[in-house]
Amino acid sequence: MSRIITRSAVDKVTLVFQDTNISISAYIIRLLEDSTLKGHPQILDLLCSATDIITAISQQPDAEKSALSWASNAIKKKYLSEMKSLVQNQEWKFNASHASAEKLDNFHIEGMALAMKGLAPDVWAMLDLLLMGDRKAFETSSTADYDGDQVMLNLETIAAHGDGLDYGKEFGENLSNSQGYTAEEAAQISNSRTSSQIPSRHVTGKIVRQDAICTIKKVVMISIMMQSHNMKCNALKSVFGIFLHSTNTPEKVIQALVHMGISISSSAINSAIHALSRETYEMLRDMGKTLIVGYAHDNFDIDFKTSVPTIEKIGRDTLTHLTSGTLIMLEHGVQPDNLQCSQELWEKSALNPQVKSAPITQT
Repeated sequence: MSRIITRSAVDKVTLVFQDTNISISAYIIRLLEDSTLKGHPQILDLLCSATDIITAISQQPDAEKSALSWASNAIKKKYLSEMKSLVQNQEWKFNASHASAEKLDNFHIEGMALAMKGLAPDVWAMLDLLLMGDRKAFETSSTADYDGDQVMLNLETIAAHGDGLDYGKEFGENLSNSQGYTAEEAAQISNSRTSSQIPSRHVTGKIVRQDAICTIKKVVMISIMMQSHNMKCNALKSVFGIFLHSTNTPEKVIQALVHMGISISSSAINSAIHALSRETYEMLRDMGKTLIVGYAHDNFDIDFKTSVPTIEKIGRDTLTHLTSGTLIMLEHGVQPDNLQCSQELWEKSALNPQVKSAPITQT
């Protein structure tokens, strides 16, 4: 069916609508809403041309405002629907009082990024656009290697390099690892090309790092929105809170991050630490029950200096002497029977009065 029509054809169709006292808008709405007309050629043509029709309407000055309002309401509903899909994911609900080492080990921000993009692609794309602006963003959260395979970014490693990342060196290593170049050939290629001269199929270290940081930001922003929808969706906040505890972050800093929605509260952090300590205690107890562990002790000193010196604290000894203990699992097939040597050691001990001392021979 031809989409190019003459002015005379338009006039003829207009006369038909006028003679039947039917408006064009009423005709189109009836076609789309009447379920009995499903599959009608006119409906199929409308659906195929939906993008062109919406674009043409939005370009009309009198309809621009209403078209944008409709589009805004439609995308809001889409975003809300995707957020509901995100909060239903049970993997992102973390109970601090039941924290375990296994849950922390299984937490990966790369996995969250992939899942978030899969469950909320439009929200992800919107944040990508707002954060990256006119800069070229990657099509996916994973970047393609030089053979075209999709590999997930190691976000923590890439983002941690900071501005000191040797992009030329990284590009050379990527060439060597993925395309079979020797180290010398890869170094020569990377040294002879600036980032603007590298072919588009090659991803420079700088672009990779920018995308990794952008991905981390999107994960944090979506996590904050998820927690606003459902208080139990706090996996990222919980892990980050435990990290803050491990780095001795001041209480005031933690409270500020709590108000920002990035960390759980100090009380929740303490609950998680107590749960992890309890798990460690039970693990050590179970190790001891096996009777095939070694106990290692170490003496160490800590100087607890006061942050604000006072007269009362002057001259006070701040050096503390402590002893740590470590359980070492005996490997290489050691069994409890192999350690039953107390009787033999006592029989050969010099402290055993029943052991006859060997005669001292003079030389």
